[in-house]
Amino acid sequence: MYTAFSLSPRLLLIRQTWTAGRKVMLITKFFVSRLPERCSSKDVAEALLPFGSIQGVYIAKKRDKNGYRFGFASFKGVKDAAELEKQMRNIWIGSYRLFINVARFAKENDTGGVYRDNEEKKKGQRLNDQGERHQFFKEQEVFRGRSFINKGISFADTVSGKSQGAGSEKEVTVSEYAKAYVEMHDKAIVGKMKDLWNLRKLDILLKEANFGDAVIKYLGGLNVMVVFRSSVEADNFRANSPGFGWFVSVEIWKGQAIAFERLAWLNIHGVHLHLSGNETYDSVGRVFGKVIHASQRQSEDNILTYDCVCVLTDTVKRIEEVVVIIVKGKRFRIWVEEERGDWLPDSVEKQDTCSVDSDGWDLMSESEKTNKKKKRLGSQGVVGGGS
Repeated sequence: MYTAFSLSPRLLLIRQTWTAGRKVMLITKFFVSRLPERCSSKDVAEALLPFGSIQGVYIAKKRDKNGYRFGFASFKGVKDAAELEKQMRNIWIGSYRLFINVARFAKENDTGGVYRDNEEKKKGQRLNDQGERHQFFKEQEVFRGRSFINKGISFADTVSGKSQGAGSEKEVTVSEYAKAYVEMHDKAIVGKMKDLWNLRKLDILLKEANFGDAVIKYLGGLNVMVVFRSSVEADNFRANSPGFGWFVSVEIWKGQAIAFERLAWLNIHGVHLHLSGNETYDSVGRVFGKVIHASQRQSEDNILTYDCVCVLTDTVKRIEEVVVIIVKGKRFRIWVEEERGDWLPDSVEKQDTCSVDSDGWDLMSESEKTNKKKKRLGSQGVVGGGS
């Protein structure tokens, strides 16, 4: 069984030696998510076949962090993995548009020196990699010593985004008359969702509450803006929102300041096997913020090199840190790295792109209509079916 999340693109190479002294075959593996419930590996292979030589397709039994079925597809002889990823951005199986990117994490992740003429070169490369990793941790230790000791900046201050010294932050003065989204004043609400589940399902919840025409705009973290047809409808929603139970807070949008928050999906590497329980990963996540999506490690999992948690944080900078776990006086260094790219909730991704004009509601632009038409045409005649 595989453990995987919505992964940032990185080239994964699996080297398969044919015979001693001969060159090896290059395999590029892609992460494939949003698979239909009844989709088989054969269906996935047929959908991807026009894009290259398929080496194999595997569908995991568990689901990804967004609750979708997922798997991996291996292509043989890919010259440009990034370009192939772009070409596969509009693949449909029935009514499901697939999410595909270059997979990450495996036994080997060596983007240089793909071909090895003999085992001696392989051994030399492994020794070189070990040396680089040793140097990396050494530099991290020196960096942490300078930042947290010499300058008197605590780890907590760094995590919370506080300045590490006078004049270290660039400043920009903005006009006191600067305004944005004035046309939505009184016609929209801004609110903080109760949890990740309600955020992901907000479009469905709005329809069930007879507000299906509202447009959801994601503000980061658990915060959203919901735009209605009129100020009366917006006020009606605000008045009834406590009964829905979806929000922690709701207020009418009048141009007020909204506190910045964001969701950070953290990949946690290097936790020793005897410590790698869900609580350990969650404890590491809490160093950086409130855990919104906890570790879901199971005994059936076969990939035990890392796990992922999602935290709610107000830090602007992307998280990349060495963290020390202390157990009975023993210290274990681990590596925490935030997923690259912006995460969007399903409720925002699935809805049609709309905008609100000064008269109240809007219409999709011609380009948006054209793109939507292309999506419908692209979904016809593709192997498999949706539910």
